[in-house]
Amino acid sequence: MGGQRILDLDGPPVAIFDNFHPGANRPVFDALRGAAAERGAQVYLAGEAGSGRSHLLRAAAAARREAGGTALYAELGTVEPQWIEHCETMSLVALDDVDAWAGRAGAEEALFHTLNRMRASGATVLASARCRPPECGFRLPDLISRLASFSQHRLRLLGDDDLLAALRLRAATRGIRIGDEVLHWLLGRHQRRLPALIAALDHLQTTAYAQKRRITTALAREVFAATPAAAAHEMPQCSGLK
Repeated sequence: MGGQRILDLDGPPVAIFDNFHPGANRPVFDALRGAAAERGAQVYLAGEAGSGRSHLLRAAAAARREAGGTALYAELGTVEPQWIEHCETMSLVALDDVDAWAGRAGAEEALFHTLNRMRASGATVLASARCRPPECGFRLPDLISRLASFSQHRLRLLGDDDLLAALRLRAATRGIRIGDEVLHWLLGRHQRRLPALIAALDHLQTTAYAQKRRITTALAREVFAATPAAAAHEMPQCSGLK
């Protein structure tokens, strides 16, 4: 492939701060990176799907482990309430999609009491959801108040310039040599959401590797010729987070 460096096809890069392009979300990025190094920090991150909140929570956990601490990351939609007990021995816990437990009385109680114990122990707690705590559908007022007491931040979806920069960073991270003309083509062809664009970039690279070809706009047209262009529609935002 003319000296082109091949990506690691085993899976996506590990989520760390160095491979996240913050763009207009620089203040949020800095807050999460600071929290990863701070004992007792409590940060709540709101953002739509595709805004990067899962990446940042994973990156914070990775940074704490790199510094010699103990850290745990979990998507609450994939675990049961009894799992929460494992958090209490950690120095940092990153709880993604906390709204997945909204409306479940036992789960809300377990989360509330665990947050209280972790606060008393001085652990760092990071939480995320699509909406602010009062808008997540929680029924336990004390849990809403506890989460609302965290430092509140919101991730905004990236504009075109930042999306291009994020794609360049993704390509560099995976050793993909790709020109800006191809990235601009992908941006115009696909939904303007970073996960969709990254998936397209990875698919393009996998195809280029399999066919022993360089990544060009011509190849991109071939790869995506059978796929209708994704509409760049806006996803509904949570109220109060405009």
